[in-house]
Amino acid sequence: MLNSYLQAAVKMAMYKYEIEKKLRDSEENYRSVVDNSHDGILIVGEDYRFTYVNDMFCRIIGYPRSEIIGQDFTKFIDEEGKKLVADRYKQRQAGKKLPPRYEFNIVRKDGTNRRVEISSTVSRDSKGRARTIAQILDITERKRAEEALQDSEKKYRTLAETTSDITFVLDLDGNFTYISPVVEKLTGYSWQEVIGHSFTEIIVPEDVKSTVKHFKEGLTGGESPLYEIEVKHKDGGTVPTELNMSSLTDATGKITGRIGVARDITERRQAKEDTKSHQEHITLINQILCHDLTNNLVVIRSALNLYNKSPEEELLREISSHTKKSLGLINRMRELEFFISRHSNLKSYKIDDIINEVIKNYPFIDFKVKGRGLIMADDSLSSVIDNIIRNAVIHGKADRITIKIGRERDMCEVRIADNGSGIPDEIKEKIFKEGFIQGDTGHTGLGLHIVQKAIESYGGYAYVEDNEPKGAVFVLRFRMVK
Repeated sequence: MLNSYLQAAVKMAMYKYEIEKKLRDSEENYRSVVDNSHDGILIVGEDYRFTYVNDMFCRIIGYPRSEIIGQDFTKFIDEEGKKLVADRYKQRQAGKKLPPRYEFNIVRKDGTNRRVEISSTVSRDSKGRARTIAQILDITERKRAEEALQDSEKKYRTLAETTSDITFVLDLDGNFTYISPVVEKLTGYSWQEVIGHSFTEIIVPEDVKSTVKHFKEGLTGGESPLYEIEVKHKDGGTVPTELNMSSLTDATGKITGRIGVARDITERRQAKEDTKSHQEHITLINQILCHDLTNNLVVIRSALNLYNKSPEEELLREISSHTKKSLGLINRMRELEFFISRHSNLKSYKIDDIINEVIKNYPFIDFKVKGRGLIMADDSLSSVIDNIIRNAVIHGKADRITIKIGRERDMCEVRIADNGSGIPDEIKEKIFKEGFIQGDTGHTGLGLHIVQKAIESYGGYAYVEDNEPKGAVFVLRFRMVK
């Protein structure tokens, strides 16, 4: 019987030894894992004093273990962090369930701060005392990178949203994932109306095929030169646009979409058209000067030759007449060049003041001026009025002119009626055309062409009708200042 008891005791002792050995081995393994963890590990008691820290925590905080154990955990936290930890402790003590992870700043021994993320749990030891086991991860560099990224995104978003160009991003299917708010100013569509839709929906049909081709070539890594398209406007019109696009790639270099800038080139196209028109007019001026001056000089040379042989008064009058005609032509060419090369900004003018100033140049003409008006024009306005009056006086042989200023719908209408010879019906639609020749005087009609071009540049138009009982009425309509 005794042997049986001894054997049982030995077995029990051996079992206890094995258990304790396994426990020691487990603790050693656990400690080895904890001590070599890439995260800081700490244990604090109910009084929030450290009872254990691993090597990584010591490196994070910059203190040796001997200066940490037994110290209050909050000693190593900045003021904001202390309030946060204390508040969470109170809430946890009150039984509230809180997210296990949160962030605060740890103050290192050298006085610098490190941003850490803590994940903690509360357990009790064998005596029932509460203790907190926490894992600390140093996220300082990650936070700096995130902040730098946020700052960068904010900077480029601000740039994209304040520039006059439209910045946009397309996914692999050609759908907008981002577009700057300026799109509404240029197209009438808000960015909310565009996001998620294909770029083909805002391009005019005739440009879709070529734009899709450029888009697909870009997704394969091909070069994307600048190209122009017409973009739809919400009001039914179109906006000429220049596109500059490049590919978006991820960290591996894989193309994930396309990013682009769209620029409104309306003014550029207008400037191009204006330049073309200007060149055409300069060519016209040169042609007229060469033709008409050559003819006049031929007549003058012939008259001089005849005068040298037979000095007659009539020949001198012929020479003087063609000289004046040449000088008049040169002056008209100068005026035409002035009109077509001027690009002044329009401003408001009192048309009645301009008219009253111009008619001072014709003291021998009976004028009547009625009405007032405020219109949009430029500094060439007085020449426009002078051209009409001079045409009536010189070519229409008028000696009485009535000018009425009134309103026709949203336009200011100026009616200049003379008692001259009038204008035949068959040439009424031709007199404003460049190079038109009227009658047997060889007059080119450039003065009236100048008038038409100038008024069109103001946003208005001009036409002519008969006056009663005789003469002509030139009707000028201008944009009115309301």
